[in-house]
This record gives sequence, structure tokens and C-alpha cells, in this order.
Amino acid sequence: MSFLFALIPLGLLFASVYGLYVAVQFVRTKFGKTEPTLDATLQVQTLNNPFVLPSMFGFAVLTLLVGFNIGLYDTMPANKVPTMGLAIFQISMGIGWLLLFSKRKLTSAVWLLVASAILSGVLLPFRANGFVQSFNAGVWMISTFALLALYVRSYSRWSFLDLIQSLLASIPAFFTQGLLMIGSVFQARSNKQSKIFDWLKTIGITTVVLLFFITLLSQSDPVFNEMVKDFREQLFGRTLWSLLILMISGAVLSIALPDQSDEPWRLKIISYRDVLAVLIATFSVIGLFLFVQFQYLFAGSRELLVTLDLTFSEYVRKGFVELLIATFAGGVLVYLATLKQRVLEVSQATLVRFASSALVIELFLLLGSALKRDLLYVDTYGLTRVRVVGGLFLFWLAGLLLMLLLFAIWKRVRELDLIKVVWGLSLIVWLTLNIMNVDKIVALGSPEHHEYTDYYYITNLSEDAASLWPEMIKNIDTDTQRLLTKDSLSDVEMAELAGLKLSLVAVMEKRESLYMRNAKVSWVLENYDLLNVEKVYQTDFNNYQEYGVIPVNGDQAKATPENLPEGLSKSRGWRFYNSSEKMAYSTIVENQKLFFDEVDALYRQIQEYQVSRKVDLYKHEQRLLTEFEYPFITINLRYSAQELSNEKPMYGRVNEIDGLINGRY
Repeated sequence: MSFLFALIPLGLLFASVYGLYVAVQFVRTKFGKTEPTLDATLQVQTLNNPFVLPSMFGFAVLTLLVGFNIGLYDTMPANKVPTMGLAIFQISMGIGWLLLFSKRKLTSAVWLLVASAILSGVLLPFRANGFVQSFNAGVWMISTFALLALYVRSYSRWSFLDLIQSLLASIPAFFTQGLLMIGSVFQARSNKQSKIFDWLKTIGITTVVLLFFITLLSQSDPVFNEMVKDFREQLFGRTLWSLLILMISGAVLSIALPDQSDEPWRLKIISYRDVLAVLIATFSVIGLFLFVQFQYLFAGSRELLVTLDLTFSEYVRKGFVELLIATFAGGVLVYLATLKQRVLEVSQATLVRFASSALVIELFLLLGSALKRDLLYVDTYGLTRVRVVGGLFLFWLAGLLLMLLLFAIWKRVRELDLIKVVWGLSLIVWLTLNIMNVDKIVALGSPEHHEYTDYYYITNLSEDAASLWPEMIKNIDTDTQRLLTKDSLSDVEMAELAGLKLSLVAVMEKRESLYMRNAKVSWVLENYDLLNVEKVYQTDFNNYQEYGVIPVNGDQAKATPENLPEGLSKSRGWRFYNSSEKMAYSTIVENQKLFFDEVDALYRQIQEYQVSRKVDLYKHEQRLLTEFEYPFITINLRYSAQELSNEKPMYGRVNEIDGLINGRY
């Protein structure tokens, strides 16, 4: 009976699809052309059917479906990226692209795009840095969209605007092909160009047969029943997802746009006067900005900074990312101006060429200003993710500006040459980000002469820096003991102590997360409350206060749960494997006393010091947790800022410390 109920959603899906097809046919009949006779219709459809799937569609989609069902199906919710699953899916999609492109279109550029898409997935399991993983995802998306732009036309001109135009034109074409595909499902079987019906029929028949035999055989053998239990439960969902992917793939891969001409872009919406006015205005604004930069950044003037109540360190700390974005935007402006310049009259083109070249030179100076600001920041505050990544982007921008200068002044430099250089620079930056351990470099980059080391930032970096954790904890202990010997603390010292306390919290939450996902299931179940599994995966984060200390004095004993939460159970699977996290877990296991006993003891010492010296760190903790933002890093601690209180805590252990330090919720 449950099997029959499971088929109801599938029936509703087909009913809705058929209803949409009937609606489309009604609109065509009511407002379209008169339908020809049956024989003529078959002839027209055979010769000029607008919905035609490529010859290798079956093999390509089969590869994609295998990759999805093995790598990605049923990976949610897991609170973690399925790195191995995505790698398998992207490999299968890359193979599918190679099957779809004809030999004539299978150029070196296509091979390189496919290789980039596959490699971006293969690299995912080797880094835990969220920014690097996001960058890899961006590379995969750009490569996939570029492949689609090349696929939908039999001939594509290598131009940024042409590729973008192909993608934009594919959007309405996708919906059109989707409607045609729905119609093809119900077309006469004599139309051999329609393959989607055969695929749907194959999936439907196979699913029904599998369900029949699996249900029958599982009832006759309990061992077999246990083996196929998960498959039987997932078969319906996998079938629906496979149908959805099949339909989307059919609509996308049947798109066939007309060939692009070799006529250059004239950008008729933009006049010669528009281009010249924008170039001059941009040149003037950047020139004024560079004058200010030279006066305060290079010449060392301080008068206006004093008036604005800014220190020099605060001045160099701000604006680095904005300068890089402004430089990139200026480069895009020069690119568009050069395209317009190449279709103008000689006299007008000369003036635009001169203005574009001057702006590129000015953008080089702006990039130099960003570099100077970056070096001063690193010398004062040390390395951060944004500085390392920004430095690579600065290198990329320098190469882009150099190529734009040649593109603007030398007509023999084609846009294809510009694309090759940008592509090459992008590959260098991308591979460098994956090869170099960004977080480890950042963790090593704190200068000794800074006011104090920002361990709160360092401990919230990814597991890529795990090899430095033991030494870092010892340094945290040294700095903490220095502060705890003082009878009173200044505001700066209180901020430092709050950062040290929260850095210990970050270490506690990381060790809990790593043990949840890597320790034996039996151990995790035995230490269910100690690891806060219930709070992480099932209850509101606001109910979380205490860290890592075994409950004492009156806490009610709870029965050991029999199973892990669904999300945690999934995240422990092979599809979520990450080598950096495995190494981090090994580091904690090898230094178990340091990461558990000593970290817990140090955290308790800070609490005792707060109580005995009446040091309230709530303001500083709250600022770090809710007000302070770090670029390119997301901090989501479950901890809530604590303040001194005479009230008993709402949650957590009951002891002499908890009675005076109460979490705010």
C-alpha cells in the first residue's frame, strides 16, 4: 500500500506536465498558424524539428546521472561541503562535455575549459579554506558557462561580449526548448528525432521493474532486505531527481543559436562623445585621488589625518579591496572604449586611444597605491586572507592593465590575444591559491611588534593551519598568563583577554566538530553531550554556553543515544572527505592532553580571574562576535558573550564560576 502511495507524486508530476502540454497546444491552435495535414506535419517535423537532441545525448546524460547519483544525491543536510561528491559530479560532467562536442569543435580551448572544470572539483578535498573552495566553485561555473556558450553555436567568435551574448540568448531559448521538449514527449512515435520520450519510457519501465523485484525479494530474505533498504527508500527520490536532470539537460543541450558574424561590436548605444566624456571624467577623479594618495601615503603628511582623528595605521588599513575593485572597473571601461574606438573615424579614434592609454597609465599608479597601502598594512598588522588573496589579484590586475594598454594603442593586438592573457593569468592565480597553504601563511604572518597577536582571527581560520595549532595554544597560554598576573587591566588589555578567551572557544568548537566527524561512532555516542551534538544538529544555537568540560554537580544523566543525527551521519561519509580535516583530527589526537585538559583549564582560569578581579569582558566579546567583520572569513561561533552576574545561569554546568558568569541570550 505504501508503494502505491509513493507513486502518487510521480503521477501528479506527469499530470502537470501533460496539462502544460495541452495548454501550449491550445495557444498554438488558437493563435498560431493553421495546422497542415498529418502527412505534411510529419514531413515538416522530420526535416525542421526545432527540438533535436545531439547524437551523443544519451551517453552524456547517462554519465551525468551516474555522477549525480553517486556523488551528490542525499548529501543534504550535512552542514558541510561534499567535496568528494562534487569532484565525482564535476568529473562526470566534464566527460559529458567531451562526448557532446563534435571533433570539429573539440579545440584546445574546449579541452582546457573541460580540464579546468574537472580540476576545480578534484582540488576540493585537499583544502578546508572556505574561500579557496568558493574560488574553485567559481572556476567550475565560469568554465561550464563558457563551454555552454561555445556549444550552443556551431561557430562562436572569441570575444567577451560575444560569449556573454550567447549566454543571455540561451536563457529564453532554454524555456522555448523546454516547452518544445514537453510537446515532443507526446509526439507520434514516427518522429525519430524525438528521443526524450524513449528516455522517459526507459526510466519509467526500469524503475517499476526494479521496485517490483526488490520489494518481492526483500520480503523473502531479511539479509537482502537490509542490504537494499537504503536503495529501496531512495529509489523514488533518485528517480524524480534523474527525471528532472534529464528534462533540464534535454532543454539545454537542444539549444541551437545562429552563428555569430565576424562583424566587430559597434556599441551603437554609446556615442563617441559618451566615451570621451566618461574617460575624461574618470581620469580626472582618479587623478585627484592619486594626488591625495601621494600627499598622505607616499610623502608622509599627517595634517588632515589629525583633523579627521585618524591614525596612520587606520588610514592604511582601509580601502585596499576598494582600490582593487576600482582598478578592475577602470579596466572594463578601457576595454569597452577600445572596442568603440576601433569602429570610429580616424580622428575620433586617435583621441579616444590617447584618453584610454592615459587612463590605463593612471590605473597603474592606482594599483601602485594599493600595493603601497597593502605593504604598510602587512608591516603594521600582519598577513590576513584578504592581503594574500588581494596580492594575487593585484598581480592579475597588473597583467590585465599591461595587456589593455597594448590592446588600446596597437590595433594588431586582437581581442583573442587579450582573452588568452587574461585566461593564462587567471589559471596562474587559481592554481597558486590551491597549491599554497593560504591559512598557514596567514597564521605565520603576525608581526612581533604589533600591539598584540589576533589569535581570535587565527583560530577561526580553516583546518589548513592545523599543524600550527599546538604551538599557537602554547602562545595563547603564555599571553594569557601574562595578563592574569595583573590586578587590573586597561581597555586594550581587556580586549586582548577577550580575544584570547574567544580563541579558546574557537579551538573547543573545532575539536568538537572534528571529533564528531572523524572519531568512532561508538565514542561519539558515548560522549554525545560532551561534544554538544544535540545542540549543533538539532536545537537552537542560543541554548549553548559551556565548552568541553564534563558535567558535574547535579547534572541529570542522560541515556546514550542509539544513532547519530542524520546530518552528522551524512557528513561522516566518504563523499565529505577532506584531507586537511583528517590531518587536523590527527593533530588533536596526538596532542589530546593539550587540546582538552590544558585548553579547558586555561578557559576556566580566565573565568576565575574575571570573577576574582571583577573583569567584565562582555563589551569586548560582543564586539568581536557581532560587530567586527573579517573579509573573506566567516565566523559562526555558537558561543554567546558573557557578563558578570549574581544570578544563576539558565544553561550550563552548576558550579561556583557559572553562578557569577552568565551568558546573554
